[in-house]
Amino acid sequence: MVEPAGTSNGVHPYHEMIQQFKEICAVSEDVAQMCIENAEGNLQNAIVRFLN
Repeated sequence: MVEPAGTSNGVHPYHEMIQQFKEICAVSEDVAQMCIENAEGNLQNAIVRFLN
């Protein structure tokens, strides 16, 4: 059985993005994860572009 990317090693699928968001926005990891997970559509695309 093939697992979705980012789930087999116990690391959050957005781990790298969360770390960047946390550093750039000076927020805790929990806040960064919540922001990224709750972002949808255009907002999520904007976060991805911003971090890249």
